Amino acid sequence: MGGALTGWTIVVTRAEGPDGPLGASLAAQGARVLHVPTVSIGAPDDLEPLRRAIARLDSFEWMVLTSPRAVGAVSRVLGAGAHPSAAALHRLARVRVAVVGAATADHARAAGIEPEFVGSGDGGEALAHDLVKVGVGPGSEVLFPASNRAGSGLAAVLREAGARVEQVVAYETRIRAVDIEAYPAAQRADAVTFTSPSAVEGWVSAWTHDGVNFSVPPIPNVAIGATTAAALEKEGLGAMVATEPSLDGVVDAVARLAREGDEPT
Repeated sequence: MGGALTGWTIVVTRAEGPDGPLGASLAAQGARVLHVPTVSIGAPDDLEPLRRAIARLDSFEWMVLTSPRAVGAVSRVLGAGAHPSAAALHRLARVRVAVVGAATADHARAAGIEPEFVGSGDGGEALAHDLVKVGVGPGSEVLFPASNRAGSGLAAVLREAGARVEQVVAYETRIRAVDIEAYPAAQRADAVTFTSPSAVEGWVSAWTHDGVNFSVPPIPNVAIGATTAAALEKEGLGAMVATEPSLDGVVDAVARLAREGDEPT
């Protein structure tokens, strides 16, 4: 298949199968996709805190969602969807919903959750600063359903502004123990894609476990956004950052890398 990525081998580290959306989009551009998931995503061991929080959703002024996975977890507890129940609509009508960016907003709308505020997509902490600017502060009650590995930045910014933030685990992100020797083509890949700091951690852990300096020679990295790029930088790795923090943005960034970079390996 012809395309901007013909001849390129691209590693996908996010938790998706061989037919996952990022891999499929890269393959549509002609890439050979190598799936090396370095994280797994699942329901929390204890779902009760999320259920209890959603049951009293009308006690919160805001609910903040920073990923499509958080949207999915909340939607399942609400029983919402393309045709939300009357009970779900009643609960949703009594809370203002803020989402981190356009991609999460699309997922929310598809689940019957209409966001009132859509952030720039630059991460949870940036969203928190934006919410403070629109009045979240003393007296504001905020529900933040998130990953078990979510950073503290968003909640810290809102609490500093005087808001009360209840952060509950909506889903769990777990680092996978990857046997990198099972993926010999990974060390010769033309680019590696990352959609979360956790995926970066899993990737680095897999290579360092085998004592391989995977950054020499360097393999170009592509990050979905600033937070993921910062995680790579912390490991001494650079990255091309997607202009739009979405899976489509990652694909566009890889294609840009192909246009600007060397011939594929």
